[in-house]
Amino acid sequence: MRRRILLTAVAVCALGIAVLFVPFSLLVRDQSRAEDLLELQRMAAVAAHRIPDPAFGVIEMPQLGDGESEHFYAVYDRAGRRVAGDGPATADPVVAAALTQTAAAGVIGDEIIGAVALGPGGGEVTGAVRVTEPLAESFARTRDAIAGILGLALAAIAIAAVAGSWLFRRLLLPLDRLRSAAGRLGDGDFTVTAPRSGLPELDQVAAAVDSAAERIGRLVERERAFSADASHQLKTPLAAAKVVVETELMVPRADRTAVLHETLEALDRMTATVTQLLTLARDDHSARAPIPVDRLLTDAEQRWASAFHRAGRRLHVDDGAGVDVHASATALAHVLDVLLDNALHHGAGSVALAARRVAQGVVVTVADTGSVARSADQMFHRRQPGAGGTGIGLALARTLADAEGARLRLQEPDPTTFELLLPTSPASPIQRRA
Repeated sequence: MRRRILLTAVAVCALGIAVLFVPFSLLVRDQSRAEDLLELQRMAAVAAHRIPDPAFGVIEMPQLGDGESEHFYAVYDRAGRRVAGDGPATADPVVAAALTQTAAAGVIGDEIIGAVALGPGGGEVTGAVRVTEPLAESFARTRDAIAGILGLALAAIAIAAVAGSWLFRRLLLPLDRLRSAAGRLGDGDFTVTAPRSGLPELDQVAAAVDSAAERIGRLVERERAFSADASHQLKTPLAAAKVVVETELMVPRADRTAVLHETLEALDRMTATVTQLLTLARDDHSARAPIPVDRLLTDAEQRWASAFHRAGRRLHVDDGAGVDVHASATALAHVLDVLLDNALHHGAGSVALAARRVAQGVVVTVADTGSVARSADQMFHRRQPGAGGTGIGLALARTLADAEGARLRLQEPDPTTFELLLPTSPASPIQRRA
């Protein structure tokens, strides 16, 4: 990746320079040639002030130039004949133009030429001064100027390579951090938070990684909770079915249909429990319809009446709330099942299931005549899967209640009374906890 970024930066820079280099070099060449011609004209004008008028006959050339560059001087009379200096015997086109136009410049053969007319006081033209230099010298100056431009171009390409390397390091660090966060997510760390770099595009990827980690974590936690909760919640219907079969084996009853009905009832409860737990594990809280509280309590009474009757205990239901709540019927039914199962197996005496209105919504209570020795916090602490006694069911019930925006707590330890507060208006559900 680093090599591709560097090659891209250098290629783009080189392409831009190549597009501009050729026309710019031609412009430099033309500009250099024009400056050379103007310089020769200037030198001819300077020399004109030091050279005698050719109208007076043969003249002697003074010492001209700086002695360091190859410049050649010649003087021509008005007729175009050379009277002094180095040059052709007769006027060339540049000199001829200077005799008629005061000044002229141009390139002839391998020389560049500048010429200026001579005349006392700027009056009648009496001759012309011709200054030349080899064309190779002009080419050398142009070549040096273009070489300087080429050096700047190469420096620009080198700067582009350095900038590309810096950009690579600037991008590589947050990318390495994102890769590390993605690796942790792949290893099962769903609490990972991808670092932000300040680059909007990379920060969007980091936000997507965070969102994926949160969603995957919720799904995994739900599946883990399902396996633990299912093992606990299936104990009651399995125990009921086992009791029916063992009782029938020890003391056979004449009515075999009743035995089958009781066994099928226990199996139906197991099927319903698995279905409910799967529904809750995959619930995304996307929709909540109004549910009559009275119906929730009546349904719970129908599910548990026979179990309390077989245990020789009484279940009293007071469904007089007459109000609806916005929650999952499956979740609330499961919470009530946990509370009633806890009262049946760990409580004493008759059990009262009641509902009443309060300012915040509806309070559903499950009370028996027993007592608990543990604190309220210990009552809802999730124990390890497979542990005996209470703990997993109540922890599950509180988790489900929290997910529906409700609140489950131990109101009284003696007599044991659990309280479930249900809001009557739709609430933002709390995500399920393990």
